[in-house]
Amino acid sequence: MNKAGKLITVLAVLLFTLTVAGSSMAADTIKLGVAGAHSGDLASYGLPTVNAAKLVVKQIE
Repeated sequence: MNKAGKLITVLAVLLFTLTVAGSSMAADTIKLGVAGAHSGDLASYGLPTVNAAKLVVKQIE
């Protein structure tokens, strides 16, 4: 899968997560998990996903 495909997949997952979280009733804490490599040789692929999730959280706050 190329970078554009991965980006579209990540954005789709984030959109789905935000839609589900937005429809829940008065939750105190929302935990967002990001699957992928966060360390090691493949971290260059997983860390941008983590950073994107952090940006989305900042926009919601």
